[in-house]
Amino acid sequence: MTAHPFDFRHPPLGPAELGAREWLETAARLSARHAIGLEWRLSDIGKTLARQALASLADHQLGFALELDNHAICLVVPRPLVLWLLARALGENQTQLPPDRDLTTVERDSLNYLIPQFLEPIRAAYPTSQPPAVRLLEQGRPMVVCRLDPARPILLARLRPTATDDTEILLLFSTDLWSRPENEPAEQQTFDRGALEAAVRQLPLEFTVELGKARMNFARLSRLSPGDVIVLDQPIHAPLRASLSGLPRFQVWPGVIGTEVAVRIAAAWAESS
Repeated sequence: MTAHPFDFRHPPLGPAELGAREWLETAARLSARHAIGLEWRLSDIGKTLARQALASLADHQLGFALELDNHAICLVVPRPLVLWLLARALGENQTQLPPDRDLTTVERDSLNYLIPQFLEPIRAAYPTSQPPAVRLLEQGRPMVVCRLDPARPILLARLRPTATDDTEILLLFSTDLWSRPENEPAEQQTFDRGALEAAVRQLPLEFTVELGKARMNFARLSRLSPGDVIVLDQPIHAPLRASLSGLPRFQVWPGVIGTEVAVRIAAAWAESS
């Protein structure tokens, strides 16, 4: 008999890890054909504790608490990649990740549709005769929204998009997800771009126009009274800035229609404006 060394720091994969790896490798192959436009590969999978996996995450990571087959799972995605997915879903052909920024209300609402669509290959590859539904329960900071027991061992899968190999997506789920023995192929559902666009069209948008700004110290501010005139930094010959959900979008000219204040869109907003 030949003795083989055993590395206790890196034990071999158990049945749960092996089953999960086969599942996610199948899902990765499906992602290459999925219309959402993000192909990824399984980089690594292993056991850990949820609190250990989530404690060291950077601030730009977004967490999504989901339910698959009545089991809690947690998806962690870098915010620039979320912005890239949103832009691609709305028809923008971006070749690189956009700069990190906070999401607008409209973008956060759109994720209620987009994140389950991203998980469609994972759902379709799940080893049951009828792929279960995926429900997005909550989104926010991963440590706050993750509903896995922080003290129990979980499986942590690292997914790497092929287009941006330095970006990593984390998928956390319980080993209880592997209680079903079936392993039948499932039909992939297509990404319904029209449904996303229809959902976005129904979302409320806040359209605001900025008249101008003025800087003053507290002493002057405390002396303001009705009738005082404040000079703004807005030239009268320049258009005003209009924003959608807090983001500059248009240059506009003010005016009136009947007894109502109105604006006419002059051009798209440029950062140099």
